[in-house]
Amino acid sequence: MGSRRTPTRAIREACLQCRGFERGPVRNCQRTGCELHMRRMGRRPPAGTAPPPLRSVRAYCLACCNGRRKEIRLCPVADCPLHPYRFGRRPVDGGTGDER
Repeated sequence: MGSRRTPTRAIREACLQCRGFERGPVRNCQRTGCELHMRRMGRRPPAGTAPPPLRSVRAYCLACCNGRRKEIRLCPVADCPLHPYRFGRRPVDGGTGDER
């Protein structure tokens, strides 16, 4: 795997994982309350309709951990595509890296 996983690609992979690795159910996903919904197709949503990818990941992880910030740090799901981005930062450079 030569290419580095971007936050947008990680979101797409998480959505595919959620929907049983089937593209159709991801495309037709009705979970509009999900923090990743607007970015589920791996494309940039229309301007102003969704937060940047890293903020979306952080919000998703916070919801997954029932709003407990400390639990995000302790997250045991290392095979989750979002795991490296759970702090709302890129793991390599530590910056915010809001990819738009």
